[in-house]
Amino acid sequence: MIIKQFPEQIDSKTLYQMTRGQGIGKMRDAKGQQLRVVAYVLREDANVSDGEVSRILAIRDESGDLYATNSKPFIREFEAVLDCNPTFPLDIEVIGGRSKAGREYLTMAWK
Repeated sequence: MIIKQFPEQIDSKTLYQMTRGQGIGKMRDAKGQQLRVVAYVLREDANVSDGEVSRILAIRDESGDLYATNSKPFIREFEAVLDCNPTFPLDIEVIGGRSKAGREYLTMAWK
């Protein structure tokens, strides 16, 4: 189920590519990079085996590359930026870190 998206009218092919396509990269592979976001889709996806619902954010940058993540810190920061009513394209930096417990996490910063 789609929660939010930009632009509001994404063509069918792009929507498919951003939600089900095989060409989506992992956001962690973009760690340390700055991306210019031109489109995004935030959706919920239920795991068939256990019924758990997760949120997945997919973005498309200006070069057409697609990245997706289910990182809660990343999605939380992205939504905080959206709450500020930014204009698009939106420049972000993909940031990795390590928690006090030693676990790696992924987040982002608005540039």
